[in-house]
Amino acid sequence: MTIKCKKCNHEAIIFQKYSGMHLCKRHFIEDVERKIRLTVRRDYSIKKNDIIAVALSGGKDSSVALYVMHKILGNRPDIQIVAISVDEGIYGYRPQSLELAKKTYGNTWSAAYYKVL
Repeated sequence: MTIKCKKCNHEAIIFQKYSGMHLCKRHFIEDVERKIRLTVRRDYSIKKNDIIAVALSGGKDSSVALYVMHKILGNRPDIQIVAISVDEGIYGYRPQSLELAKKTYGNTWSAAYYKVL
């Protein structure tokens, strides 16, 4: 027997112990994004013409953070979101993820480079 999402009749993928809810993929993503949106509004004073910098290592955590910031604030023309990466210059270390950042974010992505001594 499969457990159903508390908000719809689809199969649940997660149980949130703190809320007591089983959620499907769609409702889990909506719940996480809603909490991030509320946290940003509560804890940060984002004003017109602000520039928001998101550190992008290329890993899943920073990639999701950048994606969600674009999703919740990207429709505001008065806000600029930029991704910043540090290229340590270590051959073979993160080249694919930094290339993906260039393709995905283009003008809103920049990298700082330094040589390994």
